[in-house]
Amino acid sequence: IAELEDWMAANRLKLNTDKTEFVWIASLNRYRTIQNSNQSVIVGNAVLPSSIGSRNLGVYFDKHLDMKQHIINICRQSYYQLRQLRVICRSLSKDVLKTLLHAFVFTRLDYCNSILYGLPKCHLKKLQSVQNSAARLFGGLRKYDHITPLIRDQLHWLPITARIDFKIALLTYKSLHHQAPKYLSDMLCLASDFPGLSCNRSATNGNLIPAPWKTVSYGKRCFNYSAPAVWNNLPVNLRCIDSVASFKKGLKTFLDRKSTRL
Repeated sequence: IAELEDWMAANRLKLNTDKTEFVWIASLNRYRTIQNSNQSVIVGNAVLPSSIGSRNLGVYFDKHLDMKQHIINICRQSYYQLRQLRVICRSLSKDVLKTLLHAFVFTRLDYCNSILYGLPKCHLKKLQSVQNSAARLFGGLRKYDHITPLIRDQLHWLPITARIDFKIALLTYKSLHHQAPKYLSDMLCLASDFPGLSCNRSATNGNLIPAPWKTVSYGKRCFNYSAPAVWNNLPVNLRCIDSVASFKKGLKTFLDRKSTRL
């Protein structure tokens, strides 16, 4: 932090301590130990105590990284927009209403949703309820009306879990084709790059090797594990597509059919 402050001062910048937050991110048992140790950080002349969470680029990171508060924030903002749209929905055409739902609700549901991979279903169910409410508003349905045919046959909206897989698969495709930041590409390891696996079927199909993980709560949520898990479940013909637009179209069709079977 001292080096960062010196660099900013040399470049005529100021490290604003009023806007600086300090968060310990740890498991529940480890966090209790940290709390008892009374940890703090010195930034310039200010002493910053640890807080329970912090917002970074619109995403709220809590002390246990379980994303509960982030999901609550998304639901609160989305329901607010749905209430506003409900007032004027009778004055709008279906095309305009659908566009507004994408602009004010689905942009929130899809923003950085790849970090929600591997969360318990009870957390993702809250986001699915937001999507269901948007579908009821579009179709003019009541609270307990069945909406599955409307979402799948008319709106063609992927469920929340499939939208998360879509984002991760798209990031993986771009990383393998050098259209994503290098630090993402460096996290991926093809089976064909390992001499012992180069003759296996997994190498021929273009499979990725998942990274080893140690913790159950966090290990399987990192990109170098979630990306191979999602990518290896895609059909081989879909992975071989050489156009991003065609890949996105084929990926949505595959995930839509998969969710329909489930």
